Amino acid sequence: MLRSLHTSCAIALLLALSGCKPNPERKHAPIAPAQEVIAEPVSLAKEALRLLKAERAALKAGDKAAAHSALMRERGLANDADYRKALPTASLTPDEIEQLVMSLFVERWGATVAAYLDDCRVDEAALGGADGEHVIVRAPTSGDVAILVICAKQADNTWRVHSLLLDARPAKTGADD
Repeated sequence: MLRSLHTSCAIALLLALSGCKPNPERKHAPIAPAQEVIAEPVSLAKEALRLLKAERAALKAGDKAAAHSALMRERGLANDADYRKALPTASLTPDEIEQLVMSLFVERWGATVAAYLDDCRVDEAALGGADGEHVIVRAPTSGDVAILVICAKQADNTWRVHSLLLDARPAKTGADD
């Protein structure tokens, strides 16, 4: 409960500081992921990381259409249930809610991990821990930093991306025990 209140307060502050208003020219129609992608957290995390890499590559190449397509696919992986709980939805229109989900959550995923995406070894991503209904998938990079994809189990037993974080600790190996 306290974490939910803290999150709501943080979002209210972000809204106030950013003057976040819906942009009618930005369409946010999520592209639904394939069922096999959301059936388990590791495949979900790998897909999210692949899409982030594709979006980054498209932006570097100046291909706005490809970048937008990747972003809408990322949006389809997002954990709407948790995001909407954190927003003051009673005072917002559906378009404003969608805009906030995109700007406060999904669009920040790439920024959070941008410096490590090029070196991320997506195919080596593996389960790294669990906390109730959330599972951590750890994707190593070429250095001591790993990208953590926090996946949330949904009521229909599928998985969605809750957040992405960085872990600057080296992974444990059998020799560390």
